[in-house]
Amino acid sequence: MKKLAIFRFEASPTIGAGHAIRSFVLAYALVEEGWVCRVVTTLTTYDFIPKLDRFERIDPDNFYQNPLPCDLLVVDNYELDHVYEKHFRPTAKKIMVIDDLANRHHDSDILLDQTYGRDAADYKNLVPQHCKILAGSDYVLLRKEFVELRPKAIEKRRNTAEIKRILVSMGGSDSQNYTLKALDMIKQSGFTGAIDIVLGFKSLNFEAVKDYIASLPNECVIHVNADMPKLVYGADLAVGAAGTSVWERCCLGLPQYLLQTADNQSVVIQQFAHSDFLTFYNCVNADYQDNVDVGNIDGLGAFRLLCYLNTGYDKANRLITHAKVCKEDVDLIFRWQQNPELRIFSFNQESPAYEEHKKWFYEKLRSPSVFEKIIADGIPCGILRLDYCFENNSWKLSWYILPEFQRKGMGSIALNFSKKLAVGKTVKAFVFKENIASQKAMKKADFNVISEDQNGFHYEY
Repeated sequence: MKKLAIFRFEASPTIGAGHAIRSFVLAYALVEEGWVCRVVTTLTTYDFIPKLDRFERIDPDNFYQNPLPCDLLVVDNYELDHVYEKHFRPTAKKIMVIDDLANRHHDSDILLDQTYGRDAADYKNLVPQHCKILAGSDYVLLRKEFVELRPKAIEKRRNTAEIKRILVSMGGSDSQNYTLKALDMIKQSGFTGAIDIVLGFKSLNFEAVKDYIASLPNECVIHVNADMPKLVYGADLAVGAAGTSVWERCCLGLPQYLLQTADNQSVVIQQFAHSDFLTFYNCVNADYQDNVDVGNIDGLGAFRLLCYLNTGYDKANRLITHAKVCKEDVDLIFRWQQNPELRIFSFNQESPAYEEHKKWFYEKLRSPSVFEKIIADGIPCGILRLDYCFENNSWKLSWYILPEFQRKGMGSIALNFSKKLAVGKTVKAFVFKENIASQKAMKKADFNVISEDQNGFHYEY
């Protein structure tokens, strides 16, 4: 029987579309895993975001009075807290909360806050002790189209010398018409290139924006129900609201100037440290390369969450998860790379010098690589890395498990993680003939041998 996930959120011109969009991303990911998803919300939400009609809608009052048994209840609503969530304890196997305020108590098994710089400690006294807190931008929920474009987008940024196209995007509602403020900023900057303007699902600003751009010298295009991955990829700079779309632009390495259009965006604004319009003017008129920061938001939050929901165990019944490698891991991984037992099956069997390692490590963090620590019961015990190959639009897989954790089934669990993190693209790997354990792990994870040479086997999934 298929698992059932129920999502509780609202969207409207006043509330905006952010709650719906991030829940929508997770719902799509679950559907691809074979789940059934339903949405508890008002008719106003469905009218505001027509794409939601692919999911069955349940009336909020009916759902509260007659809770539907489900495997996962996901609540993303600033007006709801532990009192509401506790009501569904008898019928929901797991309760998950998506939040970004850290200002109220929750009765949840999982709490996800994708805010950049957010720490699990911010929720420590707001959730039950058993609650798993997934905090920070590693858990940003983005559509897989953004993740798929990320490697090419980062390469594009590095080969861009000047700003020729600006994207203006103020979110799903923009009731205060910040779009006009952004266009006025662009006009004052003297920018003469192209401008893409995204208006929300039910925008009331269309005529006002249309009248304004008629007086501009720029090539301007208004987009309604836009193809956002394509527009973000094609732009050289964005002027946008500090809402959900911030992470879409970060994932594709797009330099951006942020405007605060809602109170709950203040944390994001502070983290990005934009203080005034001068930042925007400088970015338009200065050298492009000085303003590019591709960031380290890979957009794989939904897949990390799915891996947590489908967590595996090794033969010793250890809980196996993973987490993105960060800059603080540089010394840990250096120590691991000095281990002679791990270098036996490396192409370069000589241990790197520390400075050489640091250079390599930080290049990987800045590249389109997916770089994850394998974790057993909270203890880091291995590495999983996917390097994007432009020539064949695939991922090259590298991994290792520390000697004391080997031969326990962890390798095949790690390889199954890699298939998720590759987001549907081909994964390629090489295993030496002497590395029998890794060959067994590849077979167990359903990787296929596509060729063989004198040194070993080439695998693909």
